[in-house]
Amino acid sequence: MLQEPKSGSDGATEIRRPKKATERRNVTSNYLLAIVSVLVGFIATPILTHQLGIQRYGVWALIGSIIPFLELLELGFASVTVTFVGRHLELEEHDKVEATINTSFLILLVLGVVAFIGVAIFTLFLPDIIRTIPKNLVGQAQFLLLLMAFDMALSIPMDTFGGALLALQRFDFVNYTLITVLIAQAVAWVIVLALHGGLVALGIVTVVISLAGQASRIVIVHRLLPWFRLSLRRFDRGLVRTFTTLSGWYS
Repeated sequence: MLQEPKSGSDGATEIRRPKKATERRNVTSNYLLAIVSVLVGFIATPILTHQLGIQRYGVWALIGSIIPFLELLELGFASVTVTFVGRHLELEEHDKVEATINTSFLILLVLGVVAFIGVAIFTLFLPDIIRTIPKNLVGQAQFLLLLMAFDMALSIPMDTFGGALLALQRFDFVNYTLITVLIAQAVAWVIVLALHGGLVALGIVTVVISLAGQASRIVIVHRLLPWFRLSLRRFDRGLVRTFTTLSGWYS
């Protein structure tokens, strides 16, 4: 957690800084995430390539390279969340923290829906746009694309809670959830392939684990901010214009 604010001689409130122990955890978890990411890629890629074969792995890699671009539709709102939540936490304005998180969540939820609709339309024309996909794999590729898009459509608004954790200076919690998801997905992939599962099965376990990781951040935020509630009533229309103005710079 953050240290308590201290007042200077002029009555101004000094900026909170994370405790030394938290700083160490943040730095350590950053390095650990980088190491795990490299190891998972180094170990899982040859297994996927061998078990799926060149064509199916090509489809898997293609879909995996398209979906991350949907993150651009966040339009900087997740970064704005970090800024405003941090500012209001500093001033102990709990109502404004709630309003900021709820407003950001709903804005990003709309953008997530837009992202999914866009991918759904793209999926209909996938065989015509990317002609190198083998005809016998077109159906699987379309389903996989929709499945991954659904995951991203939910992940975009869920990033609000990741932003809240960053505002709380708890990079370690964000990193540990990412590490857990990476390891769990790699293990799930090996199990699915050992059971002779295909692209659809891989996509399902990938999405389920990804969403579980996102949901865990909501739980963590509730633990750190026990007074916080996710509610439509806490949506603040007045924040939308301010968010939009700043999100343009972050975007």
